[in-house]
Amino acid sequence: MKKTISIVLAAMMILCMIPFGASAGTTKSLNDKVGSNVLSSNLDLTVSEANDWYISSDFIINGGAVLTVGAGVTLTINANVSLTLNNCVINNFGTIVNKGTIYNSSNIACLSGGQLYHDITIEAPHSTEYAVYVNSTGSYDFTDDTFDTVDGYGATHTGFSDHSSSTSYKMLDGTTLYMSVVFSDPSVDPYKFSVVGTSKRDRGVYELTATNATTITFGAYRAKDLIKTFDIVMPSGDGYCVCAYGVEFDDNLLEIPEEKHTVKYGEDFSFRVEIYPGWQESEITVTVNGKEVEADSYGYYTIKNITALPEINVSGVVSDDVKDMLNGIMDFVKQIFATIKEIFSAFMELFNFGSTADAE
Repeated sequence: MKKTISIVLAAMMILCMIPFGASAGTTKSLNDKVGSNVLSSNLDLTVSEANDWYISSDFIINGGAVLTVGAGVTLTINANVSLTLNNCVINNFGTIVNKGTIYNSSNIACLSGGQLYHDITIEAPHSTEYAVYVNSTGSYDFTDDTFDTVDGYGATHTGFSDHSSSTSYKMLDGTTLYMSVVFSDPSVDPYKFSVVGTSKRDRGVYELTATNATTITFGAYRAKDLIKTFDIVMPSGDGYCVCAYGVEFDDNLLEIPEEKHTVKYGEDFSFRVEIYPGWQESEITVTVNGKEVEADSYGYYTIKNITALPEINVSGVVSDDVKDMLNGIMDFVKQIFATIKEIFSAFMELFNFGSTADAE
């Protein structure tokens, strides 16, 4: 009997040592504290206990109600859960971590160092044909970087690091996350690759300003659907237009067949210069990216293995009237020189300059 009583007393002492109720470091549901999923009008609620609080199901703060997150308190909005703010939340020295969706987030007042964070989740790449790099520092000065292609930023660029597995980046509200997708195949156009959940920036970089929790996903990698294309400008001017090989030109209509011609990465491109009736080639010059090129025996110019957008320029085309005027000027100049030559010869004869008889 005494042994039994001793065991019972020992058990009671152990139970007395176990804490009941909330204690520092525990996680508590705001839904349970309120007793519903709505904070009613004209009700002020402060969560100030040293606990990690969370919202476990969709929650609404009605007009007139105020929720205050106290100092040292973290309130987490769970994934797939929404917080609708018809009135304000006062974040006083506390931290709000949004993994779900906040409606009317402008009603959150972060006072005295209170902070609001959003989870930006980026899934893992689906293929080894491309790599993903992320800059989650919140800001980036692109003017200081001498990046000169449109194929994205790699790990060698300041602040960008490799992203190889699904990761959530905790971003302070209003700051910007930058992401770059870099492909191993240079023929792939990064802007044709499907990226959902963010917007494109210049020079192959995606950006997302954190205003809510977001998940960024990638589309399927199909190289044949992602090949770069170049819209080559077909220049035209007084008396001429440039036509791609196979494109017909009607010199009766004098209509420009196309203003641009699309070429795939790595393809060759041939074109000709069509001269309008009443115009002449004169001394036509054709350049590609500033370098003069020559036509073949059929009058076609060819650019080999296009890997960047070429620029075509044409000069030296003049009208028949201008050509006639130039020819007239040239004939006039020739006549002047011929007359001068005759006068000079006559002068030489008059004074017997160069005469053999005088020399004797």
